[in-house]
Parts: sequence; structure tokens; C-alpha cells
Amino acid sequence: MKQVKLGEIRPLSFVLIATVIVGGFAFGFFSWIISARPEELPPINEDANSPPPPATPELTPTPSAPVIEQVELNAAAAYLLDGKTLYEFRADKRWPIASVTKLMTAFVARELMFEDEVIVITPEAVAATGAAGGFSAYETYRLSELEKAMLTVSSNDAALAITLHWGEADFVKEMNRQAAILGMNETNFSDSTGISLQNRSTALDLFRLVKFIWEEEPEIFEITRRPSVAITDELGRSRILKNINIFAGRADFLGGKTGSLPEAHGNLVSIFSLPNQTSPVIIVVLGAADRFEETKEILAKL
Repeated sequence: MKQVKLGEIRPLSFVLIATVIVGGFAFGFFSWIISARPEELPPINEDANSPPPPATPELTPTPSAPVIEQVELNAAAAYLLDGKTLYEFRADKRWPIASVTKLMTAFVARELMFEDEVIVITPEAVAATGAAGGFSAYETYRLSELEKAMLTVSSNDAALAITLHWGEADFVKEMNRQAAILGMNETNFSDSTGISLQNRSTALDLFRLVKFIWEEEPEIFEITRRPSVAITDELGRSRILKNINIFAGRADFLGGKTGSLPEAHGNLVSIFSLPNQTSPVIIVVLGAADRFEETKEILAKL
């Protein structure tokens, strides 16, 4: 057998080693080219005078509301009637709503009774806090007349007379049942007038109530937009009541309800029509030092 000398295998080894090195370098280079991401490659600018490519826009969230400065209240919100949020400030904060309660009172009264149902003003109703409406014990009015007093001058006498006529406990129970149906999960009613501090809700829940009444019983808001109303008792005696809402009579005001207590400050829900919006705007203000000015400020920013 012929023996192979050591010097005869060295050239072959050098060739193999060189092949491995060159092949490995080539494989690594082409792998880098293939795996490189496009954004890592430098841009090609064929013409030095041509404008640079447009910058990629940042994905910043679109603001859902304007910035309302110097808001002096506890909660507020503005929504389009179709559900779009325009502005929110502590919209989920529960707050005593005072006489804003009477919106639910008016709706439930229409659900339980006839508009021409005759109701007696009882001594208990006259004894309710406040004297708005000028009612006297044992006067009789139709439900529709008491509604006007309740919604324009926020008469507690009228609201309580309606409630007592049906049965106060059952009436308030129905108010809470309706709130639950509407998904007003942060709302509670303890009376029909709003005198109780336990009548609490949020700006978001009140939006749900206003939207529902607007769609189901729009006449309730039609009453609230009148600068004044005439009420007549069953003896034919009439008197004029001036609306306490300063927005009443404005062409762009579609309705609303006031509410105030010393502990709750000023509350207000309002519906406006704005030329730059696709549907009416609902503004809710709770716990304001000046509910009308705060509403105006929010309205001016929309």
C-alpha cells in the first residue's frame, strides 16, 4: 500500500479552509440583506432638490371634548342626543340632584295616570318645603295643570300632590323601577320632589333620562321651554306662572330642568340646538355656584 506524504495533503487543506471561510462570509452577507427591515434601509433621494417624503403621522387619540377652563362645579357633561360625548367632567360622580328629580316625576305620572285626571291639593302637599305655584289646600287641578307648575316653577306642592294621589310609596318605587330599566345604575329616588338629599344621580345617568324622555314624552320638555304658563283649577280660576329657568324663551333652548338645595348647590339639565351639531346637545351641570353661567360657558365651547 502506497503511503501519502504529509507535504502532499497541505495544499488541499488550504483550499478547503479558504472555501469554508468565503462561503460562510457570503452566506452571512446575503442573510443580512434578506432579513433587513425596510425601515432600517436609508431613504433613496434621487433628486437633491425634490421635497422630502411626508412624515408618518403620530397616532394620538382624537380629543372627545373641548377643554372647559375654570369650571366651578362638582360634575358636568355635554352630549349629543345621538350619544356622542362632547365634554365630560366627573360624569360618573353621584350628586344630590334636587328638583331635577321632577323630570322623572313627570314621566312616571304620565305612565300611571291620565292627563285629565283630577287631583286634590292636600294639606300635606301644601306643607311641603317651598311655596312655588301658590297652591292652597283642597284646590283641585287636572294632572296636566300640575305638571306645568312642577316643570316651570318647580313646585314641590304640585309634585307631592301628584305623588300622594297615586300613593307615595308606590309612586317612588315606580320612579326607581324606571331608572333601573333605563340603565341609570347610579341613580336613586327617595321622593318625588327632590327635597331629599338621597335623590342622587350622575351626569351620565341624567343624560340617559333626558334622552329617553325626549324620545318618549317630548311634551314634557316643550312645557319647560315656555317663558310662562297659565294654570287653571277645576273652578275655572287661572293664574300665570313665570318660568324660573332663564333660558326659557331662547330660540335655541329646547327644554330642561333646574334643581337646587343648599347642600347640592345649583343643578341644571338643558337641551340646545346648535347649528354646528348634527343633533340637539344635552348639557348637565351639577353642584355649581352659578348653574346658568357654567352652562353658558360649556355651551360657548362646543
